[in-house]
Amino acid sequence: PMQVRFEIDYAGDEADVDRSGFGLLLNATGGIGIDTGVRIFRESGDDFRDHLWLGDFNIVYELFPTSFMRTRAGLGVNGLADGYGAEAGINLTVGTELFTGPIVFSGEIDAGTLGETDLLHGRLTASLRQGEHMEWFAGYDYLDIGGTEIRGIVGGLRFRF
Repeated sequence: PMQVRFEIDYAGDEADVDRSGFGLLLNATGGIGIDTGVRIFRESGDDFRDHLWLGDFNIVYELFPTSFMRTRAGLGVNGLADGYGAEAGINLTVGTELFTGPIVFSGEIDAGTLGETDLLHGRLTASLRQGEHMEWFAGYDYLDIGGTEIRGIVGGLRFRF
């Protein structure tokens, strides 16, 4: 009747930007739910260090649930904060999960704004179930904020209840 998914993750990219964060999905089967997440991005060089926080909060609705696939779509808000200030905007999200025995394939796309800047985020992962409630996952994460791209391999741990 209710899907609860919590994940923690870490990703790096070729521009020496590290990212870590968490996500939470609470979704009634065939009904309404909440999809939210927060990420911190860190960049450092020889003479500088910088970081920013990026998060979203979405109200989602599950579309056509089956025993092997769960798809959701929703609307929410994005937020970004760093040492220079903060921005907020709207977010459209679509996600799906395909359950194929011990392996789960997941995909998600977020498109929206941060102030007057466009935001696009996409992620594809495959996870291996370890028991009834835990999964190790790996995949690819892509983020574009106003033409600045941060992309790379992502990995982490998910818990489902």
